[in-house]
Amino acid sequence: MRKLTVAAALALATLGLATPAGAVTHASYPRGHALSCHVGYRGLVRHHWVTVGGRRILRGYVDCIWHPVVSSLSAPVATPGLASTNWSGYVLTGEYQAVSGEWTVPTLNCAVVPGGVTVDWVGVNGWDGSANLFQTGSESACVNGVQANDAWWTDAALGYVAQDQLAVNAGDVISAEVQQSSSGTWTATVTDVTSGQSATASDSAVYAGSSAEWVTEDPTVQGSSDLTPLADFGIVTFTNLQVVPTSALTYADAIEMQTSGGTVEAMPSQPQGASFSAAYEPTT
Repeated sequence: MRKLTVAAALALATLGLATPAGAVTHASYPRGHALSCHVGYRGLVRHHWVTVGGRRILRGYVDCIWHPVVSSLSAPVATPGLASTNWSGYVLTGEYQAVSGEWTVPTLNCAVVPGGVTVDWVGVNGWDGSANLFQTGSESACVNGVQANDAWWTDAALGYVAQDQLAVNAGDVISAEVQQSSSGTWTATVTDVTSGQSATASDSAVYAGSSAEWVTEDPTVQGSSDLTPLADFGIVTFTNLQVVPTSALTYADAIEMQTSGGTVEAMPSQPQGASFSAAYEPTT
């Protein structure tokens, strides 16, 4: 540890005072402390802090004491590394042969957003603008104030029009996987773990998986580029996240859903091992 002589002299110099002879002891300082100097000055007391280290070290007309430093500043708040106008979740870019995960079909607040829609899915090739997006998941919508749900899949050959496969219910646990075969073709499997129903669909095209996604989405109106009203879905938690080859998520891979004006609509949490949550953010 360094001796305090230089730090003490700095404290006095900052106060505009000369260092008196014999005023500095040989005490060294612990890190994480600060030096508080109290100086007689025209009948008043002045205070000065130097960031160093916890004991009384000066005497005479300048009196200083070490104090532990307790910062009043919060640590910087991490933010997702990516943004989208209709996705919230996580994306990994690179060559992947499989992606899977589970979530619970949300219970929508149809009183807040009567015509709201939300879809949760896993897939490949969605983030990079590839013409080979292949995905499967569940959809929940408020129809005349009542929630309706189904499981679906879609791909480029279908023009990304969802193909309904299973009727599911709010509260059901959904397991979904998109996997490439040894021949290069792809298969999507969606399972309602709660009811035991399962459905599979295949894409006969051969292409590489250039990204893997777990997403809560505000979909577009069929036949249009306009977005549907985003349903108030509360919080959806994706669990048992897996990719082949194995890769860990970081918050840099997270996607924040926000309007074109920058208002946050859905926010992903930090990854917690093989899981994360997406939370609806009211915009009014």
